[in-house]
Amino acid sequence: MYYLFTKNILIQITEDLKNKKFLIGDLEFDILPQNIINDSFSSSNWNRAFKFKPNKEVLEYKTFFTMVEIDLFFKNNKIEVLTKKSFFQNIINQPYFKNCFLNEIVKHYFKNTLRSSKTLDNESLFLAKYKPENKKDILRIDSFDRFVIFDENIDFSKKKFQTLFIYKKGLKKATWSVNSKNQLIYKIPNNLTSELINQAFAFDLNGQYFLINNNSKNNPNLIFELLINDNLVQKTLLQSIIQALNSIEDQHTSWHLYNFTKELKYIENDINNLSSNHEIISLKSKIFKQNYLNLLPKLNK
Repeated sequence: MYYLFTKNILIQITEDLKNKKFLIGDLEFDILPQNIINDSFSSSNWNRAFKFKPNKEVLEYKTFFTMVEIDLFFKNNKIEVLTKKSFFQNIINQPYFKNCFLNEIVKHYFKNTLRSSKTLDNESLFLAKYKPENKKDILRIDSFDRFVIFDENIDFSKKKFQTLFIYKKGLKKATWSVNSKNQLIYKIPNNLTSELINQAFAFDLNGQYFLINNNSKNNPNLIFELLINDNLVQKTLLQSIIQALNSIEDQHTSWHLYNFTKELKYIENDINNLSSNHEIISLKSKIFKQNYLNLLPKLNK
């Protein structure tokens, strides 16, 4: 069972005054537990709120509302819902909730989520194999700085970044360019065969993890927002990119490698060539270490 997210939902309780029934979703009750009534409240402010309503209209009624926290999990290729309140577990187990309202919850939750063009293959097997973390806060940031992008259909034109690496199939050699926003973009040949790279939309060089935000095959509203650490695939990927950057035929190889790794060893010779004064060299090295300046866009090709 893989944890997806937690959500507070507003459940509407309708009291049918004529038939002396309480309606919640598909269910009817002659009486309700007193603690449910005590925890409920009425307010006209909830008229436009996102809520679970009874699946039946009545003419004479009173309306109450109660807030319930639910946890959503993915198990056996479907979404399971649990709550700590035993009375409402029966409510969320009813067909009307599962077949109608649950999809609205998932759709509402992921409405602002970055969605890749990929669909997660063999969902339950993939989750069991890689044991990913749920990392929606990472995937909703607007910065792609120092991301290695695997999904060629991702639109990064409005994303913030200084340096971006596009890992692209079909390329014969690595290239680089600087756009009108002074953003440095590398295109790297993708020559690796890897399930994880094929499924991921990016690798974050800052945090050193793979990012997945794929669509679900079983629910069109569900997006898997995953963070995966895999040292073996990561090592192979980084070696592949370093090899590609080394093959770029220009005078900036050391800076290409520095931009990718942020390791000063690649530009020590360039720093030393700037001045023979030891104090100036130390100062420049300190600046590089503190700020990780990307100077390549300022260089002439």
